[in-house]
Amino acid sequence: TVLRDGKRESIMSTLFVSPSDIENGQTIVCRATNKAIPNGKETSVTIDIQ
Repeated sequence: TVLRDGKRESIMSTLFVSPSDIENGQTIVCRATNKAIPNGKETSVTIDIQ
């Protein structure tokens, strides 16, 4: 991500989950904001336990 002053900002986070059958079909949402993207970004994944 490029900030207004031309500098770059890069961040990475990892979340480990161990879902059980009760969470099957639930959605996990990740939202992130920073100075370069005040409105943020969002992504999601649906848990599918097989």
